[in-house]
Amino acid sequence: MSHHHKTTPTPSFTIAFAGLSGTGKTTLIRRLVESLSSSYSIAYRKHDAHHFAMDTPGKDTHQLTQSGASLVSIQDPSHWGTIAKGNGKNHIETLSTFYDITF
Repeated sequence: MSHHHKTTPTPSFTIAFAGLSGTGKTTLIRRLVESLSSSYSIAYRKHDAHHFAMDTPGKDTHQLTQSGASLVSIQDPSHWGTIAKGNGKNHIETLSTFYDITF
């Protein structure tokens, strides 16, 4: 599985899927990622209309978000995650800077 980021400016693709819950979107995207990730760097962005929670109240990242940080990132030896304030309008453009394909 490839975990590389683009190193040179090359065209990137954004592919969007929409549909009702339970119609197979995630299964299709997972299969596409499995097929393409050995040749391309892949980003996945999910829109959640239910206001997802990635931060735990009382923990450092939550406290700093509540204190006014615009972006909070957390990392362990094998993962990282970032929470950024805003409406996400430019998020796809940012992802396409670093990845070949964004779903």
